[in-house]
Amino acid sequence: MMEIRIERATTLKEKPKAGEALGFGKYYTDHMFVMDWDRGQGWHDARIVPFGPIPMDPASMVLHYAQETFEGLKAYRTKDDRILLFRPEMNARRFANSNRRLCMPEVAEEDFVEAVTQLVACEKDWVPAEEGTSLYIRPFMFATEAAVGVHPACSYKFVIILSPVGAYYPEGVNPVKIYVEDEYGRHRLYQVRRQLRCQHRCAGQGRGNGLHTGIVAGWCPPQIRRGSRYDECHVHDRQ
Repeated sequence: MMEIRIERATTLKEKPKAGEALGFGKYYTDHMFVMDWDRGQGWHDARIVPFGPIPMDPASMVLHYAQETFEGLKAYRTKDDRILLFRPEMNARRFANSNRRLCMPEVAEEDFVEAVTQLVACEKDWVPAEEGTSLYIRPFMFATEAAVGVHPACSYKFVIILSPVGAYYPEGVNPVKIYVEDEYGRHRLYQVRRQLRCQHRCAGQGRGNGLHTGIVAGWCPPQIRRGSRYDECHVHDRQ
Protein backbone atom coordinates (compact mmCIF):
# COMPACT_ATOMS: atom_id res chain seq x y z
CA MET A 1 0.00 0.00 0.00
CA MET A 2 1.26 3.47 -0.89
CA GLU A 3 2.33 5.54 2.11
CA ILE A 4 0.61 8.94 2.10
CA ARG A 5 1.73 11.75 4.36
CA ILE A 6 -1.13 13.92 5.67
CA GLU A 7 -0.81 17.61 6.53
CA ARG A 8 -4.04 18.96 7.97
CA ALA A 9 -5.31 22.44 7.14
CA THR A 10 -5.25 24.75 10.14
CA THR A 11 -8.19 26.81 8.87
CA LEU A 12 -11.20 25.03 7.40
CA LYS A 13 -13.57 26.47 4.82
CA GLU A 14 -17.26 27.02 5.40
CA LYS A 15 -19.17 24.21 3.75
CA PRO A 16 -22.25 24.82 1.57
CA LYS A 17 -25.47 24.72 3.53
CA ALA A 18 -27.85 21.80 3.14
CA GLY A 19 -30.16 22.39 0.19
CA GLU A 20 -27.97 25.12 -1.28
CA ALA A 21 -27.53 25.01 -5.07
CA LEU A 22 -24.01 23.66 -5.57
CA GLY A 23 -23.57 24.22 -9.28
CA PHE A 24 -20.55 22.48 -10.77
CA GLY A 25 -16.96 23.28 -9.80
CA LYS A 26 -17.96 26.19 -7.60
CA TYR A 27 -16.77 24.88 -4.22
CA TYR A 28 -13.57 23.01 -3.32
CA THR A 29 -12.67 21.03 -0.22
CA ASP A 30 -10.00 21.78 2.38
CA HIS A 31 -7.35 19.35 1.11
CA MET A 32 -5.85 17.95 -2.09
CA PHE A 33 -3.60 15.01 -2.95
CA VAL A 34 -0.20 15.67 -4.55
CA MET A 35 2.57 13.32 -5.74
CA ASP A 36 5.70 14.06 -7.78
CA TRP A 37 7.58 12.12 -10.46
CA ASP A 38 11.02 12.52 -11.99
CA ARG A 39 13.28 10.23 -13.98
CA GLY A 40 15.64 9.69 -11.09
CA GLN A 41 13.15 8.79 -8.34
CA GLY A 42 9.97 7.83 -10.14
CA TRP A 43 6.83 8.53 -8.10
CA HIS A 44 7.58 9.91 -4.63
CA ASP A 45 6.36 12.15 -1.79
CA ALA A 46 2.68 11.19 -1.87
CA ARG A 47 0.85 13.62 0.38
CA ILE A 48 -2.51 15.11 1.32
CA VAL A 49 -2.04 18.81 1.96
CA PRO A 50 -4.21 21.92 2.38
CA PHE A 51 -5.92 22.99 -0.85
CA GLY A 52 -4.10 25.91 -2.40
CA PRO A 53 -2.13 27.34 -5.33
CA ILE A 54 0.56 25.23 -6.99
CA PRO A 55 3.88 27.08 -7.55
CA MET A 56 4.93 26.81 -11.19
CA ASP A 57 7.89 27.97 -13.26
CA PRO A 58 6.85 30.16 -16.23
CA ALA A 59 8.76 27.75 -18.45
CA SER A 60 6.87 24.68 -17.21
CA MET A 61 6.21 22.52 -20.24
CA VAL A 62 2.51 22.13 -19.49
CA LEU A 63 2.07 25.85 -20.21
CA HIS A 64 3.75 25.62 -23.61
CA TYR A 65 3.03 22.12 -24.94
CA ALA A 66 -0.10 21.07 -23.02
CA GLN A 67 1.44 17.94 -21.51
CA GLU A 68 -1.50 17.32 -19.20
CA THR A 69 -4.10 14.60 -18.66
CA PHE A 70 -7.13 14.39 -16.39
CA GLU A 71 -9.90 12.14 -15.14
CA GLY A 72 -13.27 12.62 -13.49
CA LEU A 73 -15.28 10.41 -11.12
CA LYS A 74 -17.64 10.83 -8.17
CA ALA A 75 -18.28 9.80 -4.58
CA TYR A 76 -21.87 9.48 -3.33
CA ARG A 77 -23.49 9.52 0.12
CA THR A 78 -26.17 6.87 0.56
CA LYS A 79 -29.35 7.13 2.61
CA ASP A 80 -27.71 5.08 5.38
CA ASP A 81 -24.78 7.57 5.41
CA ARG A 82 -22.24 5.37 3.63
CA ILE A 83 -19.87 6.95 1.09
CA LEU A 84 -19.43 5.02 -2.14
CA LEU A 85 -17.08 5.36 -5.12
CA PHE A 86 -18.23 4.25 -8.56
CA ARG A 87 -15.63 1.89 -10.12
CA PRO A 88 -12.50 4.03 -9.52
CA GLU A 89 -10.32 1.24 -10.94
CA MET A 90 -11.81 1.91 -14.39
CA ASN A 91 -10.84 5.58 -14.17
CA ALA A 92 -7.36 4.50 -13.06
CA ARG A 93 -7.00 2.37 -16.20
CA ARG A 94 -8.22 5.12 -18.51
CA PHE A 95 -5.88 7.60 -16.80
CA ALA A 96 -2.96 5.23 -17.38
CA ASN A 97 -3.97 4.92 -21.03
CA SER A 98 -4.13 8.71 -21.40
CA ASN A 99 -0.63 9.05 -19.96
CA ARG A 100 0.72 6.21 -22.08
CA ARG A 101 -0.51 7.93 -25.24
CA LEU A 102 1.33 11.15 -24.33
CA CYS A 103 4.48 9.38 -23.07
CA MET A 104 3.78 10.56 -19.53
CA PRO A 105 4.46 8.31 -16.51
CA GLU A 106 1.62 6.02 -15.50
CA VAL A 107 0.19 5.86 -11.98
CA ALA A 108 -0.28 2.29 -10.80
CA GLU A 109 -3.95 1.35 -10.56
CA GLU A 110 -3.72 0.48 -6.87
CA ASP A 111 -1.96 3.79 -6.10
CA PHE A 112 -4.57 5.80 -8.03
CA VAL A 113 -7.42 4.11 -6.15
CA GLU A 114 -5.62 4.45 -2.80
CA ALA A 115 -5.02 8.17 -3.34
CA VAL A 116 -8.67 8.75 -4.26
CA THR A 117 -9.94 6.63 -1.35
CA GLN A 118 -7.76 8.30 1.29
CA LEU A 119 -8.51 11.82 0.07
CA VAL A 120 -12.28 11.19 0.02
CA ALA A 121 -12.07 9.65 3.50
CA CYS A 122 -10.20 12.74 4.69
CA GLU A 123 -12.94 14.97 3.24
CA LYS A 124 -15.97 12.77 3.99
CA ASP A 125 -17.85 15.66 5.58
CA TRP A 126 -17.85 17.41 2.19
CA VAL A 127 -19.86 14.66 0.47
CA PRO A 128 -23.36 16.13 0.01
CA ALA A 129 -26.47 14.09 0.84
CA GLU A 130 -29.17 15.75 -1.30
CA GLU A 131 -30.60 13.91 -4.28
CA GLY A 132 -28.74 14.71 -7.49
CA THR A 133 -25.55 15.77 -5.70
CA SER A 134 -22.15 14.13 -5.29
CA LEU A 135 -18.51 14.82 -4.53
CA TYR A 136 -16.74 15.31 -7.85
CA ILE A 137 -13.19 13.93 -7.95
CA ARG A 138 -10.74 15.46 -10.43
CA PRO A 139 -7.36 13.69 -10.77
CA PHE A 140 -4.93 15.33 -13.18
CA MET A 141 -1.25 15.21 -14.12
CA PHE A 142 0.91 17.85 -15.77
CA ALA A 143 4.51 18.42 -16.85
CA THR A 144 6.54 20.55 -14.44
CA GLU A 145 9.93 20.53 -16.16
CA ALA A 146 11.07 24.08 -16.96
CA ALA A 147 12.09 23.76 -20.60
CA VAL A 148 10.95 25.56 -23.72
CA GLY A 149 11.78 22.72 -26.07
CA VAL A 150 9.59 20.03 -27.57
CA HIS A 151 10.23 16.71 -25.83
CA PRO A 152 8.50 14.52 -23.21
CA ALA A 153 9.10 16.22 -19.85
CA CYS A 154 11.40 14.71 -17.22
CA SER A 155 9.22 15.73 -14.25
CA TYR A 156 5.48 15.68 -13.53
CA LYS A 157 3.00 16.33 -10.75
CA PHE A 158 -0.09 14.21 -10.03
CA VAL A 159 -2.86 16.06 -8.18
CA ILE A 160 -6.41 15.24 -7.03
CA ILE A 161 -8.91 17.89 -6.01
CA LEU A 162 -12.50 17.49 -4.78
CA SER A 163 -15.63 19.56 -5.32
CA PRO A 164 -19.20 19.04 -4.01
CA VAL A 165 -21.44 19.39 -7.05
CA GLY A 166 -24.97 19.30 -8.34
CA ALA A 167 -25.95 18.81 -11.99
CA TYR A 168 -23.35 19.63 -14.63
CA TYR A 169 -25.88 21.51 -16.75
CA PRO A 170 -28.30 24.05 -15.22
CA GLU A 171 -31.14 22.12 -16.88
CA GLY A 172 -30.20 18.99 -14.95
CA VAL A 173 -31.12 15.76 -16.73
CA ASN A 174 -33.33 17.54 -19.27
CA PRO A 175 -32.23 17.42 -22.94
CA VAL A 176 -29.37 19.77 -23.83
CA LYS A 177 -28.71 21.69 -27.06
CA ILE A 178 -25.58 20.53 -28.91
CA TYR A 179 -23.98 22.44 -31.78
CA VAL A 180 -22.00 20.38 -34.32
CA GLU A 181 -18.94 22.42 -35.30
CA ASP A 182 -17.60 21.85 -38.82
CA GLU A 183 -15.20 24.79 -39.20
CA TYR A 184 -12.81 24.44 -36.26
CA GLY A 185 -11.22 21.00 -36.71
CA ARG A 186 -9.73 19.46 -33.60
CA HIS A 187 -6.80 18.15 -35.67
CA ARG A 188 -5.37 21.68 -35.82
CA LEU A 189 -4.76 21.56 -32.07
CA TYR A 190 -2.41 18.59 -32.32
CA GLN A 191 0.41 20.24 -34.27
CA VAL A 192 2.63 20.69 -31.22
CA ARG A 193 1.69 17.28 -29.88
CA ARG A 194 2.77 15.67 -33.11
CA GLN A 195 6.18 17.29 -32.69
CA LEU A 196 6.61 15.33 -29.46
CA ARG A 197 6.56 12.18 -31.59
CA CYS A 198 5.10 10.37 -28.63
CA GLN A 199 2.64 8.49 -30.79
CA HIS A 200 5.54 6.97 -32.72
CA ARG A 201 7.26 5.74 -29.56
CA CYS A 202 3.95 4.60 -28.10
CA ALA A 203 2.65 2.99 -31.29
CA GLY A 204 -0.30 0.67 -31.14
CA GLN A 205 -2.18 2.47 -28.40
CA GLY A 206 -4.93 3.79 -30.70
CA ARG A 207 -6.64 7.17 -30.58
CA GLY A 208 -9.52 6.67 -28.16
CA ASN A 209 -10.07 6.12 -24.44
CA GLY A 210 -8.04 9.03 -23.13
CA LEU A 211 -8.63 12.49 -21.69
CA HIS A 212 -6.19 15.34 -22.19
CA THR A 213 -6.23 19.10 -22.72
CA GLY A 214 -6.17 18.84 -26.52
CA ILE A 215 -9.64 17.27 -26.46
CA VAL A 216 -11.37 20.11 -24.65
CA ALA A 217 -9.32 22.99 -26.06
CA GLY A 218 -11.19 22.81 -29.35
CA TRP A 219 -14.51 23.65 -27.70
CA CYS A 220 -13.60 27.24 -26.93
CA PRO A 221 -13.79 29.09 -30.30
CA PRO A 222 -17.25 27.81 -31.31
CA GLN A 223 -18.63 28.32 -27.81
CA ILE A 224 -17.47 31.91 -27.80
CA ARG A 225 -18.80 32.48 -31.30
CA ARG A 226 -22.17 30.80 -30.73
CA GLY A 227 -22.76 32.44 -27.37
CA SER A 228 -25.13 30.79 -24.91
CA ARG A 229 -27.68 29.29 -27.30
CA TYR A 230 -26.09 25.84 -26.96
CA ASP A 231 -25.11 23.86 -23.90
CA GLU A 232 -22.36 21.90 -25.62
CA CYS A 233 -20.38 21.80 -28.85
CA HIS A 234 -19.24 18.72 -30.75
CA VAL A 235 -16.04 19.30 -32.74
CA HIS A 236 -15.36 17.11 -35.77
CA ASP A 237 -11.93 15.98 -36.97
CA ARG A 238 -11.92 17.23 -40.55
CA GLN A 239 -9.70 14.59 -42.15
